[in-house]
Amino acid sequence: MIQRGYQFRLVPTPAQAAQLATYFGATRWVWNAALAWRSTAYRQDGESVTGVDFSRELSWLKQLEPYPWWRAVPATVLTQALRDQDRAYANFFAKRARYPRFKKRWPAAAIRFQLDQRVVANAYRAGEFLRLPGLGALNLRWSRVPGGIPKRVTVQRDADGRYFVAFMVEEALAPAPPNAGDVGVDVGLKDLVITRDGRKSGNPRPLRRYQRRLKMAQRRLSRQQQGSRRWQRQRQRVARLHRRVSDARRDFLHNPPRGRAPPL
Repeated sequence: MIQRGYQFRLVPTPAQAAQLATYFGATRWVWNAALAWRSTAYRQDGESVTGVDFSRELSWLKQLEPYPWWRAVPATVLTQALRDQDRAYANFFAKRARYPRFKKRWPAAAIRFQLDQRVVANAYRAGEFLRLPGLGALNLRWSRVPGGIPKRVTVQRDADGRYFVAFMVEEALAPAPPNAGDVGVDVGLKDLVITRDGRKSGNPRPLRRYQRRLKMAQRRLSRQQQGSRRWQRQRQRVARLHRRVSDARRDFLHNPPRGRAPPL
Protein backbone atom coordinates (compact mmCIF):
# COMPACT_ATOMS: atom_id res chain seq x y z
CA MET A 1 0.00 0.00 0.00
CA ILE A 2 1.22 3.50 -0.85
CA GLN A 3 0.07 7.05 -0.16
CA ARG A 4 -0.84 8.80 -3.42
CA GLY A 5 -1.78 12.47 -3.73
CA TYR A 6 -4.44 13.87 -6.06
CA GLN A 7 -5.23 17.42 -7.06
CA PHE A 8 -8.34 18.53 -8.95
CA ARG A 9 -9.52 21.86 -10.26
CA LEU A 10 -12.44 23.33 -8.31
CA VAL A 11 -15.01 25.63 -9.91
CA PRO A 12 -16.95 27.11 -6.98
CA THR A 13 -20.26 28.89 -7.22
CA PRO A 14 -20.37 32.58 -6.17
CA ALA A 15 -21.83 31.55 -2.82
CA GLN A 16 -19.11 28.95 -2.28
CA ALA A 17 -16.39 31.45 -3.27
CA ALA A 18 -17.73 33.94 -0.71
CA GLN A 19 -17.88 31.22 1.94
CA LEU A 20 -14.33 30.14 1.17
CA ALA A 21 -13.16 33.74 1.51
CA THR A 22 -14.66 33.76 5.02
CA TYR A 23 -12.92 30.49 5.87
CA PHE A 24 -9.58 31.78 4.56
CA GLY A 25 -9.89 34.96 6.61
CA ALA A 26 -10.88 33.12 9.78
CA THR A 27 -7.99 30.68 9.41
CA ARG A 28 -5.53 33.51 8.87
CA TRP A 29 -6.87 35.32 11.97
CA VAL A 30 -6.56 32.21 14.13
CA TRP A 31 -3.02 31.53 12.90
CA ASN A 32 -1.86 35.10 13.59
CA ALA A 33 -3.62 35.35 16.95
CA ALA A 34 -2.20 32.01 18.13
CA LEU A 35 1.29 32.91 16.94
CA ALA A 36 1.21 36.29 18.71
CA TRP A 37 -0.15 34.69 21.91
CA ARG A 38 2.46 31.94 21.96
CA SER A 39 5.33 34.34 21.19
CA THR A 40 4.24 36.77 23.92
CA ALA A 41 3.78 34.01 26.50
CA TYR A 42 7.30 32.71 25.90
CA ARG A 43 8.94 36.14 25.70
CA GLN A 44 7.34 37.59 28.83
CA ASP A 45 6.76 34.56 31.10
CA GLY A 46 9.02 31.89 29.57
CA GLU A 47 5.93 29.68 29.15
CA SER A 48 5.56 27.26 26.26
CA VAL A 49 1.96 26.89 25.11
CA THR A 50 0.54 24.73 22.33
CA GLY A 51 -2.27 24.86 19.82
CA VAL A 52 -4.44 22.86 22.22
CA ASP A 53 -4.12 25.63 24.80
CA PHE A 54 -5.15 28.26 22.28
CA SER A 55 -8.03 26.03 21.16
CA ARG A 56 -9.48 26.33 24.66
CA GLU A 57 -9.14 30.11 24.47
CA LEU A 58 -10.81 30.01 21.07
CA SER A 59 -13.84 28.20 22.50
CA TRP A 60 -14.18 31.03 25.01
CA LEU A 61 -13.71 33.77 22.41
CA LYS A 62 -16.48 32.33 20.25
CA GLN A 63 -18.98 33.30 22.93
CA LEU A 64 -18.03 36.98 22.83
CA GLU A 65 -20.07 39.52 20.91
CA PRO A 66 -17.31 40.78 18.50
CA TYR A 67 -16.82 37.31 17.02
CA PRO A 68 -20.22 35.96 15.93
CA TRP A 69 -18.87 35.02 12.48
CA TRP A 70 -16.76 32.28 14.02
CA ARG A 71 -19.84 30.18 14.59
CA ALA A 72 -20.30 29.88 10.82
CA VAL A 73 -16.78 28.51 10.34
CA PRO A 74 -16.35 24.72 10.76
CA ALA A 75 -14.31 23.93 13.85
CA THR A 76 -12.23 21.40 11.93
CA VAL A 77 -10.80 24.19 9.72
CA LEU A 78 -9.52 26.16 12.72
CA THR A 79 -8.26 23.01 14.46
CA GLN A 80 -6.24 22.00 11.42
CA ALA A 81 -4.66 25.49 11.31
CA LEU A 82 -3.53 25.11 14.94
CA ARG A 83 -2.15 21.64 14.19
CA ASP A 84 -0.20 23.08 11.26
CA GLN A 85 1.25 25.70 13.60
CA ASP A 86 2.30 23.03 16.09
CA ARG A 87 4.08 21.25 13.25
CA ALA A 88 5.76 24.52 12.22
CA TYR A 89 7.06 24.98 15.78
CA ALA A 90 8.29 21.38 15.85
CA ASN A 91 10.21 21.94 12.61
CA PHE A 92 11.69 25.14 14.04
CA PHE A 93 12.93 23.50 17.23
CA ALA A 94 14.31 20.59 15.19
CA LYS A 95 16.22 23.18 13.07
CA ARG A 96 14.43 22.12 9.90
CA ALA A 97 12.78 25.50 9.32
CA ARG A 98 12.80 29.06 10.57
CA TYR A 99 10.47 30.58 13.12
CA PRO A 100 6.79 30.64 12.03
CA ARG A 101 5.71 33.88 10.41
CA PHE A 102 2.45 35.81 10.37
CA LYS A 103 0.16 35.25 7.42
CA LYS A 104 -0.65 38.23 5.21
CA ARG A 105 -3.88 39.10 3.48
CA TRP A 106 -3.04 37.67 0.07
CA PRO A 107 -5.05 35.98 -2.68
CA ALA A 108 -3.13 32.72 -2.22
CA ALA A 109 -4.57 30.78 0.72
CA ALA A 110 -5.32 27.23 1.83
CA ILE A 111 -7.49 25.48 4.43
CA ARG A 112 -7.93 21.86 5.43
CA PHE A 113 -11.03 19.85 6.30
CA GLN A 114 -11.20 16.67 8.32
CA LEU A 115 -13.58 14.08 6.91
CA ASP A 116 -15.53 12.03 9.42
CA GLN A 117 -14.74 8.44 8.42
CA ARG A 118 -17.92 7.16 10.05
CA VAL A 119 -20.13 8.96 7.51
CA VAL A 120 -17.58 9.51 4.75
CA ALA A 121 -19.79 7.65 2.27
CA ASN A 122 -22.23 10.58 2.40
CA ALA A 123 -19.46 13.12 1.72
CA TYR A 124 -17.21 11.45 -0.83
CA ARG A 125 -17.47 9.08 -3.74
CA ALA A 126 -14.46 8.82 -6.03
CA GLY A 127 -15.07 10.40 -9.42
CA GLU A 128 -18.64 11.45 -8.54
CA PHE A 129 -18.96 13.94 -5.71
CA LEU A 130 -17.26 15.57 -2.73
CA ARG A 131 -19.17 17.45 -0.04
CA LEU A 132 -17.51 19.65 2.57
CA PRO A 133 -19.03 21.28 5.69
CA GLY A 134 -20.58 24.65 4.94
CA LEU A 135 -19.89 24.35 1.19
CA GLY A 136 -22.01 21.44 0.09
CA ALA A 137 -21.26 19.56 -3.12
CA LEU A 138 -18.20 20.82 -5.00
CA ASN A 139 -17.88 21.04 -8.77
CA LEU A 140 -14.59 19.20 -9.38
CA ARG A 141 -12.91 18.37 -12.67
CA TRP A 142 -12.30 14.67 -12.06
CA SER A 143 -9.34 14.05 -14.36
CA ARG A 144 -8.65 10.75 -12.58
CA VAL A 145 -10.53 8.41 -10.26
CA PRO A 146 -8.77 7.90 -6.90
CA GLY A 147 -8.63 4.38 -5.57
CA GLY A 148 -9.00 5.16 -1.86
CA ILE A 149 -10.83 7.33 0.65
CA PRO A 150 -9.23 10.58 1.88
CA LYS A 151 -9.08 11.54 5.54
CA ARG A 152 -8.24 15.22 5.03
CA VAL A 153 -9.06 17.53 2.15
CA THR A 154 -7.16 20.73 1.36
CA VAL A 155 -8.88 23.55 -0.51
CA GLN A 156 -6.46 26.11 -1.88
CA ARG A 157 -6.61 29.28 -3.94
CA ASP A 158 -3.56 30.37 -5.92
CA ALA A 159 -2.41 33.91 -6.65
CA ASP A 160 -4.25 33.84 -9.96
CA GLY A 161 -7.58 33.18 -8.23
CA ARG A 162 -7.95 29.53 -9.27
CA TYR A 163 -9.25 26.98 -6.78
CA PHE A 164 -7.97 23.44 -6.28
CA VAL A 165 -8.83 20.49 -4.05
CA ALA A 166 -6.02 18.18 -2.94
CA PHE A 167 -5.97 15.05 -0.78
CA MET A 168 -4.11 11.80 -0.27
CA VAL A 169 -5.48 8.28 -0.34
CA GLU A 170 -4.05 4.86 0.39
CA GLU A 171 -3.89 2.65 -2.68
CA ALA A 172 -2.55 -0.78 -3.46
CA LEU A 173 0.68 -0.71 -5.42
CA ALA A 174 0.23 -2.21 -8.87
CA PRO A 175 2.70 -4.95 -9.82
CA ALA A 176 5.61 -3.79 -11.91
CA PRO A 177 5.59 -4.77 -15.60
CA PRO A 178 8.08 -7.37 -16.84
CA ASN A 179 11.59 -6.03 -17.18
CA ALA A 180 12.23 -5.19 -20.82
CA GLY A 181 15.86 -4.22 -20.29
CA ASP A 182 17.77 -1.58 -18.39
CA VAL A 183 17.95 1.99 -19.70
CA GLY A 184 20.66 4.41 -18.67
CA VAL A 185 19.48 7.97 -17.98
CA ASP A 186 21.58 11.12 -17.71
CA VAL A 187 20.31 14.47 -16.42
CA GLY A 188 21.53 17.67 -18.03
CA LEU A 189 20.71 21.33 -18.67
CA LYS A 190 20.42 21.64 -22.44
CA ASP A 191 18.38 18.44 -22.47
CA LEU A 192 16.73 17.58 -19.18
CA VAL A 193 16.93 13.80 -19.77
CA ILE A 194 19.15 11.84 -22.17
CA THR A 195 18.78 8.08 -22.37
CA ARG A 196 21.45 5.57 -23.31
CA ASP A 197 20.01 4.99 -26.77
CA GLY A 198 20.35 8.69 -27.62
CA ARG A 199 16.83 9.94 -26.94
CA LYS A 200 16.73 13.56 -25.77
CA SER A 201 13.82 15.14 -23.93
CA GLY A 202 14.78 18.76 -24.60
CA ASN A 203 14.28 21.62 -22.14
CA PRO A 204 11.54 24.12 -23.06
CA ARG A 205 12.62 26.78 -20.49
CA PRO A 206 9.18 28.39 -20.11
CA LEU A 207 10.51 31.28 -18.01
CA ARG A 208 12.68 32.44 -20.90
CA ARG A 209 9.63 32.38 -23.17
CA TYR A 210 7.62 34.72 -20.89
CA GLN A 211 10.52 36.73 -19.49
CA ARG A 212 9.98 39.83 -21.61
CA ARG A 213 6.23 40.00 -20.96
CA LEU A 214 6.78 39.31 -17.27
CA LYS A 215 9.37 42.08 -17.03
CA MET A 216 7.04 44.63 -18.60
CA ALA A 217 4.10 43.56 -16.43
CA GLN A 218 6.13 43.81 -13.22
CA ARG A 219 7.40 47.27 -14.17
CA ARG A 220 3.84 48.42 -14.76
CA LEU A 221 2.80 46.94 -11.43
CA SER A 222 5.55 48.86 -9.60
CA ARG A 223 4.15 52.15 -10.98
CA GLN A 224 0.64 51.56 -9.67
CA GLN A 225 -0.56 52.69 -6.26
CA GLN A 226 -0.56 49.63 -4.03
CA GLY A 227 -4.05 48.55 -3.06
CA SER A 228 -5.82 50.44 -5.85
CA ARG A 229 -8.07 48.79 -8.41
CA ARG A 230 -5.50 49.21 -11.18
CA TRP A 231 -2.88 47.66 -8.91
CA GLN A 232 -5.17 44.70 -8.26
CA ARG A 233 -5.82 44.16 -11.97
CA GLN A 234 -2.13 44.42 -12.82
CA ARG A 235 -1.21 42.08 -9.96
CA GLN A 236 -3.57 39.50 -11.46
CA ARG A 237 -1.86 39.88 -14.85
CA VAL A 238 1.54 39.24 -13.24
CA ALA A 239 0.15 36.25 -11.34
CA ARG A 240 -1.35 34.89 -14.57
CA LEU A 241 2.04 35.01 -16.30
CA HIS A 242 3.70 33.25 -13.37
CA ARG A 243 0.93 30.65 -13.51
CA ARG A 244 1.59 29.97 -17.19
CA VAL A 245 5.28 29.45 -16.48
CA SER A 246 4.62 27.07 -13.60
CA ASP A 247 1.95 25.15 -15.55
CA ALA A 248 4.26 24.70 -18.54
CA ARG A 249 7.10 23.51 -16.32
CA ARG A 250 4.84 21.12 -14.41
CA ASP A 251 3.33 19.71 -17.59
CA PHE A 252 6.77 19.01 -19.00
CA LEU A 253 8.05 17.34 -15.83
CA HIS A 254 4.98 15.09 -15.49
CA ASN A 255 5.04 13.80 -19.06
CA PRO A 256 7.49 11.31 -20.58
CA PRO A 257 10.15 12.62 -22.97
CA ARG A 258 8.78 13.13 -26.46
CA GLY A 259 12.14 13.25 -28.22
CA ARG A 260 13.09 10.75 -30.90
CA ALA A 261 16.26 8.75 -31.13
CA PRO A 262 18.74 10.03 -33.70
CA PRO A 263 19.21 7.88 -36.81
CA LEU A 264 21.94 5.30 -36.62
